[in-house]
Amino acid sequence: MNAPEGKPTLQDIRAQQYFDLSALAEKAGVTISTIDAILNGQPVRRLQADLVLDALSEFTGKEYTLETISITLAPEEDEKKS
Repeated sequence: MNAPEGKPTLQDIRAQQYFDLSALAEKAGVTISTIDAILNGQPVRRLQADLVLDALSEFTGKEYTLETISITLAPEEDEKKS
């Protein structure tokens, strides 16, 4: 299922190329709940998204960024409160 703006989601990428979610979380230095949030379209902080995309790029050998993958980001003011 593609995001409305036409970019693939993490779930789309995983359907095309299997990777272990726990290993992705560990490589990215985030919790599995962060990966679950991304998969479910819930907002995550930009730093977390960037870490996951860097790890995903290493796993797949293809560069993924916020410009190429649809990830819902938390509003920046929420990040400053954390």
